Amino acid sequence: MMEKKNNCWLLFGNDSVLIHEKRQRFIEKYFGALCPDPVVFDGTGTYADWMEQIRGQSLFSEASAVFLNNPSFFMHGVQDEEGFADFIKTLQEAPSSVAIVISYEGIPDRRMKAAKTLFQICSSMECSFLKLGSAESYLTECFHRRRVLVTEEARLYLSDVITGWAHISIPFLETECDKIALMARGGIVSKEIMENALPSYMDKGVFRFFDHLLERNLSAVKMDIPGIFTDESASLMTLGFLSSRLRRIKIFHEMKRSGSSDAHIQKILGIRTRWSWNELLKQTKCISEEEAEFLLMALFQYQYAARLEGADSHMLTDILFRFCRRGGIS
Repeated sequence: MMEKKNNCWLLFGNDSVLIHEKRQRFIEKYFGALCPDPVVFDGTGTYADWMEQIRGQSLFSEASAVFLNNPSFFMHGVQDEEGFADFIKTLQEAPSSVAIVISYEGIPDRRMKAAKTLFQICSSMECSFLKLGSAESYLTECFHRRRVLVTEEARLYLSDVITGWAHISIPFLETECDKIALMARGGIVSKEIMENALPSYMDKGVFRFFDHLLERNLSAVKMDIPGIFTDESASLMTLGFLSSRLRRIKIFHEMKRSGSSDAHIQKILGIRTRWSWNELLKQTKCISEEEAEFLLMALFQYQYAARLEGADSHMLTDILFRFCRRGGIS
């Protein structure tokens, strides 16, 4: 069994922002006030390059930090057995004046040699998006730590909004909690404060946009798009919101068709307020199960194409416009 190094960390997961934050915090905590600027390899460099930095010393300080981001051996396996063995030996012999953080945006396969070996040497931490069911309890804890009380009305409103978030990042939640806490009057967060504090891609604009989309109001959809799909981050959140709402509508239709009771549907969909239930009933009258499935598939295909080929926004607007014009994706 290899001995874990206290100056070597392995960070992994799908939340790149959290990885970046934890990486920086690690070296700041390790070195304190004399924290050096790290040498960063962002998917680049060879074993020789990495070892040179780990073995070498800074020209200005005895302390040094090395960041290896997305090294090739996680994605393609160990291609150079001898080079990898030398690299591992260098890690094990790294002096305490050097801190190494290896990060991977994904989940390493622990059966593979690289992951199996590094998990034995490095302290490790998963940095992934929160699951939907964990977000509300995490937010509750955030507000509790800040000694802020959230009214029942504000909490239920936030709970409804959370169901539309595609990805829930811990740094994002912490930032939002800080902002909302500063806005709280007398340490109490009302529904009004919650509505005003939410980022633009999750305020009433996206709900209004979804209503216009279901109504097939093409002119309103055209006017809404520039304020909803403002940048890549906002687009991801908005697409996540649309997908979650369409999935909920599709599930409602499926369960109704199978004879499920309203109470059972509400339990399965996590609907806890009369307002949310009435909104869902209104939406399901606007779009059939087949139409919801067609639009969902079109959005998934767009997102897949965007990841592989960098699909532009014209493809997305074409999907939305065709839905408005024909009531479905042909």
